Amino acid sequence: MKKEIKIFLFLIVLMAAFLRLYRLDQVPPSLNWDEADAGYNAYTIVNWGKDEWGEFLPLVFTSFKDDKHPTHIYLTAPIVKLFGLSDFTTRLSGAIIGILSVVVIFYLARILFKGDLVALLSALFLAVSPYHLHFSRGLWEINFALFFFMLGLLMFYLALQGKGWLINISFLSFGISILSYHSSKIIIPPIVFALLVFYIKDLVKLSVNFYFSILILLIFAVILISNPRLLGMARVQQTGFAPDIIEKTQTFQKTRNHTLGLLEITFNQYLTHFTPQYLFISGDQ
Repeated sequence: MKKEIKIFLFLIVLMAAFLRLYRLDQVPPSLNWDEADAGYNAYTIVNWGKDEWGEFLPLVFTSFKDDKHPTHIYLTAPIVKLFGLSDFTTRLSGAIIGILSVVVIFYLARILFKGDLVALLSALFLAVSPYHLHFSRGLWEINFALFFFMLGLLMFYLALQGKGWLINISFLSFGISILSYHSSKIIIPPIVFALLVFYIKDLVKLSVNFYFSILILLIFAVILISNPRLLGMARVQQTGFAPDIIEKTQTFQKTRNHTLGLLEITFNQYLTHFTPQYLFISGDQ
């Protein structure tokens, strides 16, 4: 890598760090209740090995009975242990993961597009992305899921370039991403399956490393199967639309079909994400 590229990357990462760390405990003001709960669970885990409900080293955190994922809590725990529990330390792990994501996307884009300019632009755009800034300046599960997803892809392609042992880090990262957020359970499996199909000949050449990485995938599959709460059914029950809401939709009134009524609500909710009211004025509730 040329010296100029290293300097530009360093400046981009430095900017990303400033945008994510400056007044981290004040902007946004106050911890969201999910952040406060995750921070407190990180505190109880690192001091007593139990969550707020008294469960020993859980893979699923009961929290507000919405079954939170473990990754962001366990990665926050050592920071809380080192620096104490505060608004800043609760959010610090998310900020660090956000900064590291900028580095990861640089090297991932460099491999995929075979160019330093595209890699620098990718890092720059992620560094200043309003969405990524928002989720990096708080203790949000999706931020961790995205990082480990990108890290898994980066390690996968580096493994194919000759560093075979990195395939284990790749599949481990994919597994951690699945344990980080609900969306990963939809995104990761088909992508991993596609990678296995398209690159199977190259992967087989990795010999023991590849077979060990398959074992890692199987371990995560067993974890999911043995812990149904990780599949997010509690969250589905909390966020699902009640029958009376569905029955008020125009589609249901015309068809008397609950599924079509639910599709109308889903479509309208999706469109809401692109309205000026949501994007620039009031945002989410």
